[in-house]
Amino acid sequence: MTLAWVVTGATTLSIDQGVGSVSPVTSGSATAQVTATTTFTLTATNSGGSSTSTAQVTVQAPITVAGTVVDRNGAIAAGESVLITSGTFSANTVSGADGTFSIAHVPTPYTATVLDSGGQAAVQYVGLTRTDPSLVDLITVPQTRSSMVAGNLTGGQFPESGEYDTTLRFFSPQTTLESSTGLSVATDGTFSGGVVWLGPTETTGTLYALQIHTPGLLPTDYPGYGTLPNVLLQDMGSISGKTIPMSPVTSGTLSGTVTMPAGFSVEENDLYLVVAPDQVILTVGDSMPTTSFSYTAPSISGTSLTMLTTVDGAALGAAIVTTTGLTASSTGVAVNVPSPSNLTLPVDSATGVTTTTPFSWTDSTAVYVVAFSSTSGPTYYVFTAATTATIPDLSAAGLPLPTSTSYSWQVLGFGPNTSVDAAAIPGGIVGLELTDGYIGESPTRSFTTGP
Repeated sequence: MTLAWVVTGATTLSIDQGVGSVSPVTSGSATAQVTATTTFTLTATNSGGSSTSTAQVTVQAPITVAGTVVDRNGAIAAGESVLITSGTFSANTVSGADGTFSIAHVPTPYTATVLDSGGQAAVQYVGLTRTDPSLVDLITVPQTRSSMVAGNLTGGQFPESGEYDTTLRFFSPQTTLESSTGLSVATDGTFSGGVVWLGPTETTGTLYALQIHTPGLLPTDYPGYGTLPNVLLQDMGSISGKTIPMSPVTSGTLSGTVTMPAGFSVEENDLYLVVAPDQVILTVGDSMPTTSFSYTAPSISGTSLTMLTTVDGAALGAAIVTTTGLTASSTGVAVNVPSPSNLTLPVDSATGVTTTTPFSWTDSTAVYVVAFSSTSGPTYYVFTAATTATIPDLSAAGLPLPTSTSYSWQVLGFGPNTSVDAAAIPGGIVGLELTDGYIGESPTRSFTTGP
């Protein structure tokens, strides 16, 4: 490490901890080796006496990084290359069948890079300190599972007219995300279709049914809600004869206002019923919102409501604000939308860009994901808490930046987080999207790499 000083009026200088006499006596630097937290004392002396100044150097013990690689949907990603670097330290490994990996003796802070198995993308996290990061491979498409399900709904308002619509979903805590459901409900209350999920070949979960009455643009009441727990699905399997009893739902009025920067407008408000952790059913989709809103919302024991507000500023970018923990009677809900980052350097259509070219943007109090994308070259993603980044130099890892290639770049900010550790959480980006906060999306610029 390097110790530096600026001194006025001294004739001799010395530093303890084995460094000894140093010069010049006005300003300079000296190197020292430390293996633990150490306090250095500089003593400056002249004919009138001496004066001292101290500086503490903190050394953090190396850690074992035992993390997990997940895909863009939050499911485990096996067989992905993981590179950990910190100063002169460098080590690499491959995620196991369960998505986990472990590398010992890692100095902090460190940089973690996931190189997808197809060799077309890299995701880099700069400035991590946590021992259990969840790293995202944004390219790999997960293997899906599917099963056919059939049955009928009782209660509610059947036969359904055109003003009614029943949403049917299957959720399981064994699957990483909300399962994709292709279940359709007939007007007489029978249902059938396929359930597609991410995760194990066999999973046990719950079927949720919500009937929504929408005589106009927005719902006015919810005639039925029901659940059927302990439903076992097997990949490529089929079950039938399932009955879901439904009961009428009490509703309330959820209202509030949206405040946003000049030049932005509200594009959409989506209100979701949270039936289980990270498992939601869309109840209100308002595609003609204003800066004030009032929605008839379901009030169901054991659930909550989450609202996603999307605003757009055209050339200024866009943003989504997530407001969680709402109830059907929440009033005065204040949705405050911050400005997304604005790109500063390099200028649009810049040429000669390399892995040393600095990219910068304005601060929006967030953890940022910088996306460098090309249709004919590798894609690079960089997570950082700073407002500047470079394209990762991964030539040694077999993913060099191609020459004379057209790229675009954009910055996404996940706020109000200010640490990259906050972005390396279970579920990755999806985990950030489901928490209170905002996602700012900058405009896009283009550039061409150097020859």
